[in-house]
Amino acid sequence: PPRPACLTDFLEHTPDLMDGMLPHSRRTIGYINKVIRERPQIPPSETTIARKLYSPVGGAVDRGVLYLSGFDVAARPRLALSHRSARAQRLASALAEYRPPRRGVLRSRAAIGWLYLLAVLDPVVRGFRTLDDLDMTGFPSTINHASAAAWLETLIAADVALEIAQLLRAVRDIRLPGPVVANPILGGLGPVSGSDGDWIAGDTLVEMKCTT
Repeated sequence: PPRPACLTDFLEHTPDLMDGMLPHSRRTIGYINKVIRERPQIPPSETTIARKLYSPVGGAVDRGVLYLSGFDVAARPRLALSHRSARAQRLASALAEYRPPRRGVLRSRAAIGWLYLLAVLDPVVRGFRTLDDLDMTGFPSTINHASAAAWLETLIAADVALEIAQLLRAVRDIRLPGPVVANPILGGLGPVSGSDGDWIAGDTLVEMKCTT
């Protein structure tokens, strides 16, 4: 019998099921990869390479897509942090005070820093890491929109902010039509122990991965 696994691992180890459910999937993925290779690629910034920031950069893009689709991506971490330590509560207050722009968000260093912070906080909210890993140097003593925005600008190097903005523009240019569903929960029944996707656009589940 198949062992319990997340959806990605389950399909990888059960190729017959994959081929039965999605008989054209391998051909489709091959076509998608061919198209992607023909597009201009966005290389990682020097800071991303030096500090191995691939995961938070990818997480920032994930949250950026959902924010630009109209979702409150800060609601969950804001609520989770508000019930924890004093340090966590200060971060929750900053998330509550800061309001990113609806227009020109990709040109705002503070807004990109906000998306980056949300990506860094995700493993903290999930219980995989602690807040000790987050550099809060320069965190404002008085928290308001302006002071939070100024601090968020310092969280991210200029080349990383540009990289995230370029990636978000690339995702925007190939965005699938249809209503967007954020972070769908899959599984929890049978051999699929449980997974959460990044988003559903129309009838397509999008799972974004960042690579080196």
